[in-house]
Amino acid sequence: MNHKPLSKSWLFWLIFIFGVVTAIVTTVVITSNNNFIRCADVQCFSNFLEYFVIPIKILSATFFVAGFVAVIHRSKQTYHQIEISLKQNSFKNYLDHKAELAEVLNAFEEEFQVEVKGKHSLYRKLFPRNSTQEVSFLTHADNDGDIFIDNTITNFHKCIDKYNEFGKVYSSKKDMTPNQYFSRWLADYFLLTMELGFYEKSTNKTHSDWYGHLSPDLFKGIPKDIEKHILTLGKLLLELQHFCYPTKNERVEIYFPTHYHKMKGLVHLYSQPKN
Repeated sequence: MNHKPLSKSWLFWLIFIFGVVTAIVTTVVITSNNNFIRCADVQCFSNFLEYFVIPIKILSATFFVAGFVAVIHRSKQTYHQIEISLKQNSFKNYLDHKAELAEVLNAFEEEFQVEVKGKHSLYRKLFPRNSTQEVSFLTHADNDGDIFIDNTITNFHKCIDKYNEFGKVYSSKKDMTPNQYFSRWLADYFLLTMELGFYEKSTNKTHSDWYGHLSPDLFKGIPKDIEKHILTLGKLLLELQHFCYPTKNERVEIYFPTHYHKMKGLVHLYSQPKN
């Protein structure tokens, strides 16, 4: 799109010059083929309009077409200015939206004494199509059709259901013995927290006997209180869901685990050697 001023528009000048030159040439031809005398009365003026009607119409048409070109040019300039304004607004909204999420997460970290790492990466997961050119305040699907916050909440609920199953089994047992099934659940749960960049500031170190199940290269450590850890993660998901869905209609209910007092002790065993 050409954004030059009208004075530099070749189309405008082409129409204007062509029309004026054509009118002048037509006037010269009419004048050279007729014997005119100087006269200032009404009849002479009427004769002048009659003789020179063609160049007069050419000039009128020239000014009309040139004015029409000017209107089109001005509308293009206006459209361009609106485009620039929208882009500037999108750019500002994008930065403000990202900053708002960072503020929400910073407040959450301070309240619950946890860390949420990779805030910019998390924003891209929650709003994969947002950019400086286009911003949506409602979460949306990625290129694969997946909505990150919805999938994460679904996976969180699956972890809760499985946790409750283990809780029921271990609540009736006298001996607390970790097994490969619970170790697998713990690894899956940690992977879920890593997707969100969610970490406790203080954890128990995983004992080397359990490195085959819970690699220290991948997982930071063992939560000191697993139920508190799960509850805090659930609250983080609530915050993120409110941010992704400004209205209540799109939100789903997030539920939390049943309390099993033995589960804290079971998870704590992973920071101790195997028997």
